[in-house]
Amino acid sequence: MTVVTTQYHATCSDLDTSNGVFSGAEVKVRGPNGKLVGSGAYGDGEDGRDNDSSDNEVDTCTFTTDIQVPNNLASYKVIVDTPPGIAFQLDELKDNGWEADITIGYNYNPPSGNSYSHGYNWGYAYAYSFSDCNWYSNGPAYDDSDDWERGCRAGYVDNDH
Repeated sequence: MTVVTTQYHATCSDLDTSNGVFSGAEVKVRGPNGKLVGSGAYGDGEDGRDNDSSDNEVDTCTFTTDIQVPNNLASYKVIVDTPPGIAFQLDELKDNGWEADITIGYNYNPPSGNSYSHGYNWGYAYAYSFSDCNWYSNGPAYDDSDDWERGCRAGYVDNDH
């Protein structure tokens, strides 16, 4: 499996251990039962430019690592930095040449409020990944509301990023 992670709104020189995605960061892959089935680490990232969800051209840094995994599991959860990780189904990986693409975008202006609907609406419009939806990624201005996170994640999933 090849894990490709693109960090939006950052160049590779901007990223370090405080970002979770950086050169040398560990990448774990767990099977459907939660058992570790493979791991690797990112090499040097590659700077680039792309459009974000608001169609603004922004800096990006893309990291890649190849990880040996069994090729017959129903699903694979890729964890970069901290759980929960992002799940990929076997058919999805096969159709994509065993490449697991993960996009991360830090949005420094998450929604005001901490309700389910605020999180849902922001997640639907802006979230690139589950990590965008947790309080820590979005800064200390928002409380660690489970409803807010569930709303954002629901919006992210519904928008099928």
